[in-house]
Amino acid sequence: MIYLDGNSLGSLSKSARARVASMLSDEWGTQLIKGWNGAGWMAQPDQIGDRAGRLIGAPRGTVAMRDRLWADPKYQTKARVT
Repeated sequence: MIYLDGNSLGSLSKSARARVASMLSDEWGTQLIKGWNGAGWMAQPDQIGDRAGRLIGAPRGTVAMRDRLWADPKYQTKARVT
């Protein structure tokens, strides 16, 4: 496991501010729980993991970005099967 610390992200950019505002009003604000699938939130850990995986030479589908250091068994299942 590689842990990348997100505490040094730098200053907030204008584009990030606009994207967060859009997500809050257009995705979360209108879709609520449906946003997990409708806005693609559920797929984002794997999509971002694929992008990060290219940096370290990992095969597609083998890296996922999660919000915790501990491993949830439902995510471990995917890793064991593939």
